[in-house]
Amino acid sequence: MMRMILLALVGSGMVWQALVPGLIGAQPVILPQLDAKEVRWTGLSYRAKNLWVDVTTDVHLTSSSEAEVQTALIQNRQGSAIRIPAAGAYRLINHTIIDSIFQSPVKIENQTWFDSKDATVFGRNRLRRGDDDFQKVYRFAQEGVFRHRREPQDQQEARQAPEKWTDVRDTFYSYDLARLGCPNVSERLTLIYIVSAIGRLEDDKPYLFCIFGKRQLFQVALKSAGLHEVETDYTIDQRGSKHHHQGDISAQAIELEARPFKSDLEETENFSFLGLHKNIVFYMEPSSNLPVQISGEIRTAGQATLKLHTAPLKYTQASSTGQRLLQRLLSLQT
Repeated sequence: MMRMILLALVGSGMVWQALVPGLIGAQPVILPQLDAKEVRWTGLSYRAKNLWVDVTTDVHLTSSSEAEVQTALIQNRQGSAIRIPAAGAYRLINHTIIDSIFQSPVKIENQTWFDSKDATVFGRNRLRRGDDDFQKVYRFAQEGVFRHRREPQDQQEARQAPEKWTDVRDTFYSYDLARLGCPNVSERLTLIYIVSAIGRLEDDKPYLFCIFGKRQLFQVALKSAGLHEVETDYTIDQRGSKHHHQGDISAQAIELEARPFKSDLEETENFSFLGLHKNIVFYMEPSSNLPVQISGEIRTAGQATLKLHTAPLKYTQASSTGQRLLQRLLSLQT
């Protein structure tokens, strides 16, 4: 059997017993309680460039009230929508530009609303312009994911606003979370938040998540890959106070492995994250817990490395955490 997952309750914590050949072995994996305080950034800006492609991607983290989330999300026409907490939700906003020698520049916008405690996703919006244009709006439900898709009929229509595109279709991607052993479902963009919120991973204790891709649910494992030397060149910004960091550091590597759950799709979906499709690795600066580098492969361009360029930090007058973080980062330069 390629995959068997047994879900059990141990005390007050949730444990997965996973038998995934070459991925987890037979060790129990405790799902982490994500700590929003570990996420010190409000934004991350990356760039990757080689002979074939130039990629820039920005991620911004904000919060929304329950009413704001309800207003932003589409009404699902199938399934029981995941309930939004009274405290509201976090929102990730992502803008990516892919400029390849093989095609015209492509602009991609993503928005995701999720629970900060366990990364449960309530909904997401995706917009792609430049090639294979589409607008896709999702609402996550207990029984699956409802998607409202809109595309242009032709090139003339592609030049108009997405609201005027006339190729429209609704789809529901169903799953049985109890059968799959998934306590909740997140989605790809939240992984940048998850790696920042889980703290330091132990070498022999990978974490498992159920992640919805474009049309399919995946089992995603995040596991420690030790310390690696990484060349950095980025600026942190806190309330207008900017500090530049440049040099080699020993970064904590976190490898991502994704395997699709069985679905009704005719063709299995290829997992991707910020345009990277294979061999995805996050590199975390240990003191600040910033993801300073993300590497992987782009289908049309081969190996690519997203290097952190700028990182606005959180600031609270009630604590000196931000100032201590600045001091730690500055100390790395001496």
